[in-house]
Amino acid sequence: MSFGQDFIDNLRVAHSTGEIPAALAEAMADDLVWTSLAKSSMGNQSRGKQEWLDYVKHDRNEYDSSVVYENDEIVVWKGTGDFNGVQQVFLFCMELLNGKISKVQHVRAPAG
Repeated sequence: MSFGQDFIDNLRVAHSTGEIPAALAEAMADDLVWTSLAKSSMGNQSRGKQEWLDYVKHDRNEYDSSVVYENDEIVVWKGTGDFNGVQQVFLFCMELLNGKISKVQHVRAPAG
């Protein structure tokens, strides 16, 4: 299984159970920065590793997502899901450094 698909699968487990798989946390660099290119529901546009993990623990929304492109430096994945009662589409671009996710940018918008 690819790094990106393994990450998505572990993220899905965390969203559905509120438990963070060790492999999910280990895939993220400690100084990771996740930047939302869309208006953020969390009140800020950037988050760190712990903020992302805390968000995932409390978010029970189900998402359907898949890897679009991946190599040793980048993972691009897309998905859909319900956000505040509105079907959304999203796109993530994750930069890898030393085998860990170091920088993330994402955008989401209403589907349709």
